[in-house]
Amino acid sequence: MIRSCSTFNEALAQAGSLIASHVLTEQIEPHLQPEAIAVFGSSRIKAWNQATFSAFDRRHLQRRNCRRVTWSLEDIKSISRLRRRINYFADDFAAKSKSHMLGGSASVTVAERARFQRAFYMFELFCNVFRDFRRPVLPLPETSTQFFARFSIVENEQLACVRDYLFRAIVPALDDMVEHDVVWGEMSVEYSDWRDPGYIEPLLARGIEGVYSIVTAEGYEESYESMYPRYPETTHNFLNAALNGSNEDYHNVPIWSYASQDINEANAHSFFEETDEGPAEVWLWSHRRSSKRLFVNSDAHRSLQQWGYVMWDLPELNKADVFKSAWRQPPPEQASIERVSRESQLPESAARRAEIYQGGRGWWSFEDEAKSYGQYLNRYQRNHCLETIRI
Repeated sequence: MIRSCSTFNEALAQAGSLIASHVLTEQIEPHLQPEAIAVFGSSRIKAWNQATFSAFDRRHLQRRNCRRVTWSLEDIKSISRLRRRINYFADDFAAKSKSHMLGGSASVTVAERARFQRAFYMFELFCNVFRDFRRPVLPLPETSTQFFARFSIVENEQLACVRDYLFRAIVPALDDMVEHDVVWGEMSVEYSDWRDPGYIEPLLARGIEGVYSIVTAEGYEESYESMYPRYPETTHNFLNAALNGSNEDYHNVPIWSYASQDINEANAHSFFEETDEGPAEVWLWSHRRSSKRLFVNSDAHRSLQQWGYVMWDLPELNKADVFKSAWRQPPPEQASIERVSRESQLPESAARRAEIYQGGRGWWSFEDEAKSYGQYLNRYQRNHCLETIRI
């Protein structure tokens, strides 16, 4: 009887919204709420096109602010879950990279941690908007002018650092499947390669929750379930290509020859108003010899991206004497002896799994072929797309 009263139901709904808003304030730090609200707003849009993107851009990207939003308790559950995942990755990336790049045992500052968190929110936002790389909202060239232009070069490079971190996080699970899964052997899926990230990009497109399920999976069966269905597939039309496209292709003038106003312009258009000079200074330090073709997501700076170099406060960078000498690009990464050995065995392994594929599925190795026969056939044959989708 009470529930049939519309006045009571309306009051109950209002109370729920007030409770939800209070919980949001408690859950999401105020300096991260604009990013969190933009991400959640993007997750609510089911059909992206030029019109919906333009409306979203006006509401959330052209100006960073914390708009009033009506939240349900279910909404709060979703954003709280995303917050936990982002904090998981941000804290792991920050702790590991700071000790390596800056040395010592200094803890991550509040401002530094917030930069990592904002970059992960930016990653999730990009995934929500551009996840459907088969039917992109915008052509890649327009992604630069209509999305990345809302952020500074340093913020875009922070996103490149997050992409590199998540790429490296996925690699162990993907390479294990490449080495042992029967279907992947039959399809001749290759090991991960940062120079050709086509197999990793579709996994990144699943966003924070999808990547989390992959990197926290334990054992073959959990890894399998975290990657299927509709995998393996490959694309070169997602984040890596979009970040590269934010650069100016035909610009070859090194940054050291710019006028001071040009340098300031290169770091303008920040979405977040940064008060510490550390991220901009270390970016300038590492790009003195770079042209605008290499400002963001450059292969030459991958060793720095691995350690989140544009995330650190200036006092921390000075304390570690980062600017004591000019930056020099390190030699190219060399594959380990173990990696070279594994790659040399892959053709034979794939050929054997292609034979087994005629009657078996699942995990396989030269040392234990029994697992990949009948007992796995029914479980892993159902409703899975077995063709690589090349975009």
